[in-house]
Amino acid sequence: MNSKMFASAFAALTIVLATPTVAHAGCDGLSGKELKKCEKKAAAQAKADARTTPFEPSNLDAVFSHLDGDSNPFATDDYRVRVGAVEIQAIDDFLMNVGKVEATVVMTRYTIDQVGAGDAAAIKTLPKLKELLEALPADVDALNAEGQALPDRLKSELTGADLMKLPKSLTAISDGVQSATNAGSQSAEVLKSLINLMADPKAAAGAAGGMAMDAAKEAAEGAVEDATEAAEDAAEGATEGAREMVEKATDGE
Repeated sequence: MNSKMFASAFAALTIVLATPTVAHAGCDGLSGKELKKCEKKAAAQAKADARTTPFEPSNLDAVFSHLDGDSNPFATDDYRVRVGAVEIQAIDDFLMNVGKVEATVVMTRYTIDQVGAGDAAAIKTLPKLKELLEALPADVDALNAEGQALPDRLKSELTGADLMKLPKSLTAISDGVQSATNAGSQSAEVLKSLINLMADPKAAAGAAGGMAMDAAKEAAEGAVEDATEAAEDAAEGATEGAREMVEKATDGE
């Protein structure tokens, strides 16, 4: 299974509170306008990140709890999913549910890559991912309906400080709807890729293992060649030394 096929097809997703942001590469090696543009993007990304946190895999399902903390793929640029909070409970719950939809798509891409790299633990999570992906279209529809109804509902329900915060928090809802829609648009293709993988996950892992075995074989063959050459050099040196000793002894006679 070639992970590059999926890296180009599925961009890591991010829930933000204002305008969407994208993961970016480092600015090393750039200069002039390109450097300024990269640094501006990096600053905007850092500002957005300060208002969001990486989605925790265990919030997707307990089967992914081993990836919480330092192993969290959602905290990386390649598999980025972050969730914002506006401190209005109904909106924060909505954003968390959007995060789950996004995380389902991105976790599938991550898992496909891991199985291709020979990760046996990743294979065990495939049935749960299939279950989540199959439910994803209905989840997206529910989130879109909730996102459309939430502003008017909160205007009538909220009071005091929460009501005053609402106008600035409405963008988070619309961004969440867009993020859920984007994830939903990828679900069919991701599910197809997952089903193909589940048909023979060991083959994908075996391909990676085979490449590792080939590399090891090449290294071993190289080591044997080096050792053979060294032994031949040593033997040749010993023969030459013995010849010199014989010549000296003959001369002495």
